[in-house]
Amino acid sequence: MAAPATPAIRQSRGLLALTVALAALAPVALWLGRLPGLGTHDYLIYYRLLFYNDVANGLAMLAALLAALLIPGLRRTATRLADALSRHPVAGSMLAFVGLALFARIVYQGFPLATDEYAPVLQARIFANGELAIRYPPALLDRIVPRSFQGWFILVNPTTGQAASAYWPGLALLMTPLALFGGEWLLNPLFGALGLWLLGDLAVQASRQPQARGWAMLAALASPQYTVNALSYYAMPGLLTLNLLFL
Repeated sequence: MAAPATPAIRQSRGLLALTVALAALAPVALWLGRLPGLGTHDYLIYYRLLFYNDVANGLAMLAALLAALLIPGLRRTATRLADALSRHPVAGSMLAFVGLALFARIVYQGFPLATDEYAPVLQARIFANGELAIRYPPALLDRIVPRSFQGWFILVNPTTGQAASAYWPGLALLMTPLALFGGEWLLNPLFGALGLWLLGDLAVQASRQPQARGWAMLAALASPQYTVNALSYYAMPGLLTLNLLFL
């Protein structure tokens, strides 16, 4: 006869059931959020991503969750990885840096895809040249910096042709040493790797369980929100890592 479940086991089972239920309901809720009569490109970009892309993403995540629950081999592999990260967090973080840096250069192509990314990269290169602003020919300013970006992403002086990022310069200053040799793309992989170690350390302090370190690090690596941002030029990896360092 099986031993009765302890309160901790019952709590874990309840949390697991709630997780599966929410993972199943999320894509359904997004699909129901679509308005009748509107096509994919009738929505603004954020709503298009939410009501279309994220439905498929939610189903993929549900499938991955069910696979992890139903295939014992996957659970054993994840447990071994978490244990290895708990025992060797520094080595795991260094390996993560190498992997993130390779993906940043090969997959993300080391290229600022959005204007939010381009602005701090531009400012870092300006700082690396010992200047506070870049100077363009005034007659060509509107061709180089589209009018719709002027004053929003890039500040410009139409008289002198000077231009600079409209963002606070913190991220650009951190990028500046790397910009000296065209290595701005290395900053966020570095933040991602350091953030992994800090997440693991915080998990141990919060739970007082050494094995929590590896699971926290593994969960971060499994999160596209964490890993893909660590390939980009966005400020979020730095904000997260520096806040973890403060904590």
